[in-house]
Parts: sequence; C-alpha cells; structure tokens
Amino acid sequence: MRSFIFFVCGVLILGFISTVFRVSMAESSNVIFVPKNYDTIQEAINNAVDGQIIHVGSGIYHEYIIVNKSVSVQGEDPENTIIEGNGTCVLIRITSSNVTLSGFWMKNAETAISLENVGNCKVSGNKITDIKFDVYAGKSSGSAIYFDKCKNSMVEENFFSDIHYTHVFLEESNHNILRNNFFLANSRWSQPILLRYSCWNIIEWNKVYGTEETNEGGIGITYSTGNIIQFNDIKQNDWCGISLHSSNETIVRGNNITYHEILFGLYLKRTINTTVYWNNFVGNTGDVGFDDAKNTTWTFLGMGNYWDKYEGIDEDQDGIGDSPYKFSTQNDTCPLMGKYHPFKVLWDGQPKVLAIISNSTVWLNSTTYHGKEVVIKSRGQQGDYAFCLLQIPEKLCNIKVYVNEGEPISSKYWHNQDFTLVYVLYVHETANDIIIVIPELGLPAFLVTLLIITALVILRKTSVSRRDLSKTL
Repeated sequence: MRSFIFFVCGVLILGFISTVFRVSMAESSNVIFVPKNYDTIQEAINNAVDGQIIHVGSGIYHEYIIVNKSVSVQGEDPENTIIEGNGTCVLIRITSSNVTLSGFWMKNAETAISLENVGNCKVSGNKITDIKFDVYAGKSSGSAIYFDKCKNSMVEENFFSDIHYTHVFLEESNHNILRNNFFLANSRWSQPILLRYSCWNIIEWNKVYGTEETNEGGIGITYSTGNIIQFNDIKQNDWCGISLHSSNETIVRGNNITYHEILFGLYLKRTINTTVYWNNFVGNTGDVGFDDAKNTTWTFLGMGNYWDKYEGIDEDQDGIGDSPYKFSTQNDTCPLMGKYHPFKVLWDGQPKVLAIISNSTVWLNSTTYHGKEVVIKSRGQQGDYAFCLLQIPEKLCNIKVYVNEGEPISSKYWHNQDFTLVYVLYVHETANDIIIVIPELGLPAFLVTLLIITALVILRKTSVSRRDLSKTL
C-alpha cells in the first residue's frame, strides 16, 4: 500500500514538473506560430506575453482581432497571409503600446486597423484594400488605419487601394511618421492622408496618387500645428494635392505636386506661418489657392520652388531665376530653373538627403557615400545646355568638377557648416548619360603621412629635450 502511495505521489510530482517545464518553455520561447501552436491569431495573442513575436503562416483568417499586449504580429507575406472581415466593424484593434503589425493583407471591413490612445506602435509592410464607408457607423468607418490620441508611431511601406474614405486618419495624434507608403485613391470620397487636431507629425517619401476616378484630394491637414510634408510624390488627386485648413507652422518641402486639374496643387485656408520651398509644381490647373493665408514663406536658403509656368531667365548662372514668380498676391522671389530631385543616401553611415536641381533627367550612381566623390548620371537632348545645382549634406572644400572626364563650361560652389552647394553648367555631348564627378580634393595621402611623421618626430625630440633638461636640473 505504501509503495502504491509513493508511486502515485511520484507520478503526480513528475506531472507537475512536466507541466511547469512546458509552461516555462512556452514563456521562454520568443516566437508563437499560427496555426502550429494556436489555430487563430486571437488565441495566440491571448496566450502571449509582452515582447513575444506571433508569426502567422500563409492562409485566410476570418477574424476580428484585439491586440492588447505589447507583441509583434507578423504575417508570412502580404499576398498570401490574409485577414478578412465580412464588410463591417474593425478588423484589428490595437489597445496596447509597443505593438508591431506587419506582413498582412487586410480586406473587407469598415476599418482595417484602429489604434486607440497608444504609443510607439508600427504598422509596416501591409496591403490594405476594400475598406467600406458607412455613414451611420463610427468616425473611423471607411478608414484603413485610424489613430485616436496616439503618439510616436510609424506607418511605413504599406499599400492602400479601394479605400472608400480615408487611408490614414490621425485625430488628436502627435509625433507620428507616415513614410514610404503607396496610396491609390480610386473612389469618390477616398483621401490618402487626413490629419485633424494632430501636431508635429512627419509625412515623407510617400506616393499619393489619384486616378481617373474623382477622389477627395491627396493630403489634408486641419486644425493642426507644426507638421512637415516632405519628399512626397503627389499626383492627379482631384480637388487638391495638399490642403491646409486652419493649421499653422506647416513645412511643405521637396514634393512633386503634379497634374491636379479641378482646383489646386496646394490650397491654404486660414493658415499662419506656412513655409513652402523646393517643391515642383507641374501640370496643375491652379498651382496654389489662398483664403486668408498669413505669413507664407516661399524660399529657404535662397531657393524657392520650381514652377512650370515660370518664364524667367538665369543670366548669373546659379540655378535660380533672376526675377520673382508672381501668382495671386504672392511672390516666389527665388524660383528654381530646374526640378528639385531629393535622393535618400547614406553619408558616412548616416541617412541624409542629397538633392539635385536640374533641367535634365538626373539620378545618382550610388546611394552610399564616404566623403570621397559624388557621381551623377544626367540625360538630355544632344547639344542642349544643362545645369545641375547640388546640395551635398556636408561641408566640402577645394572641389573639382568633371563632366565626362573633361571640364564643364563653368562651375562654382558655396558651403556652410552643414552642406555644400555646387553649380555646374555643361552641354549634353550625346543623348546618352553624362556623368558628373565631384570629388573632395583634400591633401594627398603621402603629404598627410609626411605631416604625421614630422609631427611625431617633433614630439619625440621635444620629449627627449625635456628628459635631458630634467637630468641637468
């Protein structure tokens, strides 16, 4: 009898140890797999702990999900890992901070993702389509991603199409970044980006495209302060490409604002202290519209915007028009003579923007630099005069410029402690690429070595002299 009791106790103890071991292993493992470990995404979230990764395999998941833990939910790929609703409600509600959501195709709902009073979240690498608008539903209805009182979050490298209202809607949300997204606004009330009562956000490097279907506009900002709209390609949105309403201290720079046929490329209504520079205004029925816009600035560091309607000349050869571009009651006093082209580069390991203003088609030969040289390819009509005005993100001295290994017609440069401006005037020798090389000419290597050796010899002699003097004393 006693042996049997010992046996039963031993079995119970081993079972307890085994259970504890399995739980411990599950908690120590950083990755949960769906459907291997759990059948549904929600089950995986319910059993996860903060900091874990939930990897979701390819398949169709008919779920409505609440992410209430600080986890990373990763789909296998956005073409084959599908979260699909039934045309209503919110597919994914994020109610915890420090959440990452990536690699999914989300479709067929009133809202794809809703983030509520959270921070430090990231939505990246997703495809979001077929989001429906219901006028009787909540305020997020028809939005692909809706932020409500959120901060310090990122929406990056997502694709949006067939969104019936707003693709990304920020409300009372500050210090967020919308970057490298592709927005296709192809329905009547569709608008890629809308900010309301939201401040100090950055909207950059996005493609914001309308179609032949009438949409509601490209980027809209209302009742907000301190936002930056930069380096976006904003094209063919009906009504307006960018609309600012009752918003102050906005910076609009380095954008392509093109082919807006109904109203304006840029519309300013009851704005204060808006700064607009380095933008390309091309093919718009109206480039800029105003309604009580105060203290608008059109230049920065002596450079304004490119206007395809500008007819001035550049006799002093600096890439800037000699006379202002006048429109309505405004003046761009430093209109650009060529389009502005920003390029993302790594400069000595740091992400920077290297910009080129040119009347030719230009692109960089490399996107990684270590302060040695910049190589640019330029294409234009054979025999045409061309120019490049470069803004290099570093102070460079003693610059030498070559065009096809020869001398340009003229070149000059200016610099301050943050960047260097280089102007090059040349003729297209052929219709093919022209390569412009701009090296920084420092001291030759042998001379640098000689100086170092000389300095070491002087230091050594000084040290010996001091020892001799100390012995004498």
